[in-house]
Amino acid sequence: MIPASKQIGFAAISTLNLEWLKKRSPVDVISPFHHLVSDVPVPYIDKLYAFKNSGQFAADLDYLLRHFQPFTLEEVIAQMSTGRPFEKKGFLICFDDGLRQVYEIAAPILLRKGVPAALFLNSAFVDNKEIFYNFKKGLILDKLDRLPVNAAFLLESGRLLQQKIDTLRQLRTVIRSVNYLNRQRVDELGPLFGLDFELFRRQERPFMTTPEINDLIAKGFAVGSHSVDHPLYALVPLKEQIRQTRESTDWTTKTFGLPYKAFAFPHIDRPGIGPRIGQ
Repeated sequence: MIPASKQIGFAAISTLNLEWLKKRSPVDVISPFHHLVSDVPVPYIDKLYAFKNSGQFAADLDYLLRHFQPFTLEEVIAQMSTGRPFEKKGFLICFDDGLRQVYEIAAPILLRKGVPAALFLNSAFVDNKEIFYNFKKGLILDKLDRLPVNAAFLLESGRLLQQKIDTLRQLRTVIRSVNYLNRQRVDELGPLFGLDFELFRRQERPFMTTPEINDLIAKGFAVGSHSVDHPLYALVPLKEQIRQTRESTDWTTKTFGLPYKAFAFPHIDRPGIGPRIGQ
């Protein structure tokens, strides 16, 4: 255990480093982004990526509020348009994909702390019209942990995935490698794992609905687009990238009567570079 005096010293050094970085950084706004906040397991996401629980998320907001100024999406868009720097370094909280846990868990915490946020939506997923293929992968990977796997099962999985699979570890790797272009393979794999994705869509309803999003907009949340159905842009032709961007942005602004346009790239904007906002 670190002595109390040492803990204070480390805290002071950490704060000093942060203040030093803030003064010298050319970035006026940092943009922490999340997908969801949940206090219970989420089977279709647990195997894909980590997420914060409500206590961790609240603690993160408290830290940001101590050191940065919260900004709205419209303030950031205005700053980008004029080029004038903000007087104080700030942050904009973003949520990608429009998951229902944002409405149920994250939004009440943000409202309680007075922190604005921007929600980036996939037009095909709002109202649970479709299910993100990655969530199907997540359900398969979750189910795989509870299934007896023998040689016959591996053989049939390999046939459906169009790869030779000899081990459970290899099967997990191949399932994770399914991408937007061959996403139909997870649909074909579902029955082998005893999964009914249509039943999951109707019962679980993982995405927010239009009324829920309108409710959040009325409470001060901002909304942007995040493509139609979440492809990795590096995998699809430029014409399809443009269609996904324009169609989703036009749908979002028209559906919710927005006076601005904002877009966050799904996955990443180009290989090796993280996603972020573009007007």
